[in-house]
Amino acid sequence: FTTSANLASPPYPTSLGNVQVMINGVAAQIEYVYPDQIAVIVPPAVTGPYVQVQVVSAGASSNTVWELLNQTTPGVFSQTENGLGDVLALDANLNRISSANPAQPSQTVALFLTGLGAVTPASGFLSGVSGVDVPANTITATIGGVSAAVSYPSLSPVGTGLYQIAVTVPAGVSGS
Repeated sequence: FTTSANLASPPYPTSLGNVQVMINGVAAQIEYVYPDQIAVIVPPAVTGPYVQVQVVSAGASSNTVWELLNQTTPGVFSQTENGLGDVLALDANLNRISSANPAQPSQTVALFLTGLGAVTPASGFLSGVSGVDVPANTITATIGGVSAAVSYPSLSPVGTGLYQIAVTVPAGVSGS
């Protein structure tokens, strides 16, 4: 259960497809509802460290479950939907980094992440303008166990809670 406070305000509805998610009794904004997955935004008024989550569908309430509410829970997107395997990284020409197109030392690649926490300015809104809403926390990266320079950490304009960062492959790391 990955959450970040102050990530968005309406226009996301608190009910979608006759589904509502309550977190500590407060209706969460819903980004999407699938038969087996719901993406919600934890309301800024909700505090932790533990929260109660309940799904209401067609008027029927699920059991209430306790979840840990983290300020940050970083997750890097992978090239596969299951989150396993190689990281989703793009070169300057927006080509995927792969074994056929390995990243090289001194090359800067774009990575996509979620769960980096609150943004600055802490307006509670997603501006949708890349580079404006930056993580309030310091972002660091390593590649092959070697510290890598991080630049341009910001919310991506294409998805709620989706961050993009640029990482420069450090010297001494073989292409991969």
